Amino acid sequence: MANNLIPYSEGMDYGVGLDSPSGGTRNNGVQGAPTSIPNAGGMIVEYGLTEVSSDEDLQTSLGVSASASGGVGLFSASASMNFAQSCHVHSSSVFLVASVKVTLAFSQIVEPKIQPEAAQSLADGNPTRFQEMYGDSFIQGLETGGRFFAVVEIFTSSSDEQQSLSISLKGSYGAFSASGSFSTSFHDAVQSRSLKITVHQEGGVVPKEPTSLEDVQAVASGFAASVQDHAVPYAATIAKYTILDLPNPPNYIDLQNQMDVLKFCAEQRNTLWTALNNVDYIIANPTQFKAASGDPFLPALATYRTALEVDLAAVTAAASHALDDPKGSTLPTLSAVAPSMPDRVAVDADALAAIGQEATGTDPLAAVLLANEADADSRRGFLVGMGVMDKHTLWGPGAQTIKNGLGVVAQLGFATAAAYCLQRNNNVDNAGRGLLVVKADPKAQSARSTLPVGLSWLGFDVAAGLFGGEAAGGLGHTAMGPGAAGIRATLDGDGQRGFDVAVTLFLSGG
Repeated sequence: MANNLIPYSEGMDYGVGLDSPSGGTRNNGVQGAPTSIPNAGGMIVEYGLTEVSSDEDLQTSLGVSASASGGVGLFSASASMNFAQSCHVHSSSVFLVASVKVTLAFSQIVEPKIQPEAAQSLADGNPTRFQEMYGDSFIQGLETGGRFFAVVEIFTSSSDEQQSLSISLKGSYGAFSASGSFSTSFHDAVQSRSLKITVHQEGGVVPKEPTSLEDVQAVASGFAASVQDHAVPYAATIAKYTILDLPNPPNYIDLQNQMDVLKFCAEQRNTLWTALNNVDYIIANPTQFKAASGDPFLPALATYRTALEVDLAAVTAAASHALDDPKGSTLPTLSAVAPSMPDRVAVDADALAAIGQEATGTDPLAAVLLANEADADSRRGFLVGMGVMDKHTLWGPGAQTIKNGLGVVAQLGFATAAAYCLQRNNNVDNAGRGLLVVKADPKAQSARSTLPVGLSWLGFDVAAGLFGGEAAGGLGHTAMGPGAAGIRATLDGDGQRGFDVAVTLFLSGG
């Protein structure tokens, strides 16, 4: 976005004055009829797919960064800026921005002239009052159309994976357009990975919120056509009053210092936000990181985060002071010093598979489930899943990142092992009792064998532990009560199917 082209905000119109530091509109100080370029009634459509690694990168893609907006209104509230900050860009994931920008005919005041009332204020030798009433610039033109942005966060399980994924994606952006689809290399690189998609729209029509890359492509295919009847102003061109024939033009030396301070503050704010996002990710996912020395790293990060917040407050205070007192504008004093940041733990899938192999060897049903995996990759994924989830009762972000680092087929095996472990571990006593009951009861063995090999067997064992005879090791329940119903609810559909078969068997006296 050119330096005289800024994001549109409420209140902007042709000839309206603008206060550049705040981005706020003032009175109408310029007259002249806006006109469009003859024979230029078509639309310009731009498609883009790029990687971003900081808040500054993202804001540049949206056209609201300090450099892209020429320093205008850097601390004013805007939907685009709020959207950028909500995406929380950090260095542990890969972030992509897919964009569709539609521009319709551009209109501007070709022969702007100062309004008589504004000229009189300068003629009276009151430039300060002129700036209060009309700002330092005016809106000369408006661009209308629509814009759609989708920020895609691709989760990774290690620094190596994050870097390799970033490199593999760089050469596969070009196919994103209205008529095509993501390239094969791009699709292969991101398939089976966990994604988070956040969207921002100005004008046009988006039929539904995208939840997949295919949805993003579908929106891109139809967005441009929808803008024609749903266009909005999304950018304005500004011009300095100095281009006009003015009596006693105002001196803008103080304004330039004010703008320099605000631009510095905006750049530092972006740097601080990116640092905060990185720290927050580490604090939220401590199992993914380790300090090189082996010392605890969370206390140092908590101290650093507090210092970043202090610096962010100092930047905001300096910007606020600059807006209130242009002559007194000064740069903020920053003091946060980053500690030695922890390294991201590399996922050793082979080591996890070895742990899973040992865990499976002591669990007869897990061994049956492993044997039921038809593919070598799915069996390996199952073992990795057992290695990760064998003792867990809850799904966590660490397990998710490890799963993300596996291939598509291996992820299926991992998911089976994870589902088994979570349901078994949340019902470990009853499942253990049920296994004893099944071993001692041929009818129970026969009934369970009619079920598909899988989690339905676990559900059968859990119910056998509740309703099987006490002599065989069960609890001997004689009716389906709220407690048993609650236990059944902890199982998935397959587990509940097996649970129900066992309940029918034992309560019927079979």
